[in-house]
Amino acid sequence: MKSTKIIILVFLTGLFQSCATTRYKPINPTALTYRSENSTDNLILEYRYNLLKDKYAKKELKKSIRVVAIKVINNSNKDIIFGKDVYLTFMDGSEVEILPSNIAFKKLRQGTAEYLLYLLLTPVNLYIGNTEQGRDNTTVIPIGLGLGPGLSFGNMIAAGSANQKFKANLFENNLVNTTIGKGKTVYGLVAIKTQSQRALTIKTFKQDIVEPVAFPEN
Repeated sequence: MKSTKIIILVFLTGLFQSCATTRYKPINPTALTYRSENSTDNLILEYRYNLLKDKYAKKELKKSIRVVAIKVINNSNKDIIFGKDVYLTFMDGSEVEILPSNIAFKKLRQGTAEYLLYLLLTPVNLYIGNTEQGRDNTTVIPIGLGLGPGLSFGNMIAAGSANQKFKANLFENNLVNTTIGKGKTVYGLVAIKTQSQRALTIKTFKQDIVEPVAFPEN
């Protein structure tokens, strides 16, 4: 019986590990190596796609959203505000739609209710047969009582924790409305609407020059 308990323990451990939900490792934009670069109007933009993993990456594909790490170097002679004075575009000139952090989180977070399906394992029993002297001494172990609720609620808790880390990561690194001082460099994360990893560039808003109105002298 002792060896049987060990086998059951190994089985349950393997099942927990194989079914465990995706953890989330926070992204640190300042520690990344950037692979793409464009410059315009004394501004240098560096960016990197392919940041999210596993279930979060699958949600990106499903929702046509990409979380992108952004690095902006301001070599101009004035402070600028990201999203107000400068904005992102794709290389074809079309403007990039940046999602607010709360919207991006709601669309990309992991679901938790789906793990309630593991409760279907609750009635599962393990039968261990042992025939001695012509008698059938079958032992019934209700492993489902621990397996179903354990997998279900354990994964729900883990998914909820991962989502909280993901949410904090997006909000803490939100680049929109961030001031970039002259000669300074800023880093951040943006969630943009795009199905593929399209090339990006940065542009400044051009303000129309209004000529002063000349009034006739009296």
